[in-house]
Amino acid sequence: MLLERPGLPMAALAEAAVVPAATLTRHVDRLVEHALVVRRIDPADKRRAVTALSPTGRDLAEVLRAEERAVESGLADALGHERYAALTRDLGTLPGTVG
Repeated sequence: MLLERPGLPMAALAEAAVVPAATLTRHVDRLVEHALVVRRIDPADKRRAVTALSPTGRDLAEVLRAEERAVESGLADALGHERYAALTRDLGTLPGTVG
């Protein structure tokens, strides 16, 4: 998500990740410690923190994105494109039903 939307507020990131804000904060703290994410005060609203990938985090995210696409392509080939499309559609409904 941060690869496509750098500067995302922590609250929006928690919502997208379907985790409580406190849980996300712990995860982001670890990513900051590993120099994969940077966290800054939102210049538009000093009460909010925004997050973005560091250059190292961006490089890693791009590698992971390529691997993700390869896995998805393999699944589509193995299941057939119609079954794969149905699977991804059905899985896409889960975030609205969980939590």
